[in-house]
Amino acid sequence: AQRAAELEAQLSDATARAQRAAELEAQLKDATAQAQRAAELEAQLRDATAQAQRAAELEARLTDATAQAQRAAELEAQLTDVNAQAQRAAELEAQLTDASAQAQRAA
Repeated sequence: AQRAAELEAQLSDATARAQRAAELEAQLKDATAQAQRAAELEAQLRDATAQAQRAAELEARLTDATAQAQRAAELEAQLTDVNAQAQRAAELEAQLTDASAQAQRAA
């Protein structure tokens, strides 16, 4: 009976240890899954950070391109004005040539 009681105590102890081992195994599986999820989220964060950096670079290029387009529009307006002045100068030169010819004939 004494031996049976000792074996029963050992069985009870072994059962408790097996239960604890199963609980720890479940915790390990959960922790492993959490670590995997954390790694996935970290990878997503790295990707999102890279995309944000790329977006900032593109925004800077867009700002520069917009400024260049504005400058091009200003230069185009100046060119249009210069062309109009050149046209007017050509017209005045033609009038001067005609007036000179008339003066030459009058003389």
